[in-house]
Amino acid sequence: MGTSTQTIKAYYDTSPEMEWERLLKERLEFDINLHFLTRYIAPGDTLLDLGGGPGRYALAFAQQGVRVTLCDLSPGCIAFAREKAEEANLPLNAFAGDAWDIAPLTMRSSIMCCLWGRCITFWKRTNAKPPCVQRSPV
Repeated sequence: MGTSTQTIKAYYDTSPEMEWERLLKERLEFDINLHFLTRYIAPGDTLLDLGGGPGRYALAFAQQGVRVTLCDLSPGCIAFAREKAEEANLPLNAFAGDAWDIAPLTMRSSIMCCLWGRCITFWKRTNAKPPCVQRSPV
């Protein structure tokens, strides 16, 4: 991992609760994103949530009957998401990893979604070729 990746990981590892609570404080952001995504993600779909932090979106979709896999750089956020899933009795496949290193996993999901800040990258698998994704310099 490069220095910037380590810095990001360390930041989110220190307080997964902060990111979980942020989406309660900024409820409008959460509600708008969820409303948008719910138009395209249905119960029974398979969703890969990349960079999903402590899992607030992942758990919202799991509650709706979506099969969710959560991947985040922060092991602390993943542990937090697993605890929240267990408390809510929701199924959640979650693991810590770098989104750039999990290409084989992306082929098993019908939908991929990245919610980084206020930016949504969303792709629903169709017969079309997947979009080209490149890592940009940090």
